[in-house]
Amino acid sequence: MNFFKGYKSKKITNEIVLNSSCSTVWNEITNVMIYNFRFPLFLTLLGIPKPLSASVEKEGIGGYRVAKFSNGAEFHQVILEWDLYEKYRFNFNATDNFRVGHFLNLSHGPFKIETGGYKLKEVPNGTKLELISNYRLNGFFGTLLHMPFRFVVYLFQKHLLKAIEANCTIGITPTKQKRKKY
Repeated sequence: MNFFKGYKSKKITNEIVLNSSCSTVWNEITNVMIYNFRFPLFLTLLGIPKPLSASVEKEGIGGYRVAKFSNGAEFHQVILEWDLYEKYRFNFNATDNFRVGHFLNLSHGPFKIETGGYKLKEVPNGTKLELISNYRLNGFFGTLLHMPFRFVVYLFQKHLLKAIEANCTIGITPTKQKRKKY
């Protein structure tokens, strides 16, 4: 059916105001360590792997970050924009074993997360952090499962922002090992 051919691009954003400086927030978004935070049960039941960490291996445009998950899957993210303490955007290259919903492959299935990024803005009571995810839908299943997929990505973003907020609040940088559970 021609109606379901091709891709449809979509975008999801979430934001939070953190009682931290832009430099502290920047450190938390470029090198994320959230392996000790409780992962929402409903995301686990949906077959979403728990994020463990994401570390910048090379800074700046053209550099890269590796995000690791509990099931051994990874995102290899090439940095597309890098404005220190202001904006950071990257693409997603999911490893072939990256599955959500136990069987939907993010590297070549009905959904593909194309880019993600963060925008930071200094506000009177700290830093406003915006998380942006751009994704594409493909074919019949992409169209059919669009709203559930969108909802799960939205909730996943909320979880990441809460974990970043917790790291900023307790003053733990990614180089330290102990983390509080929330």
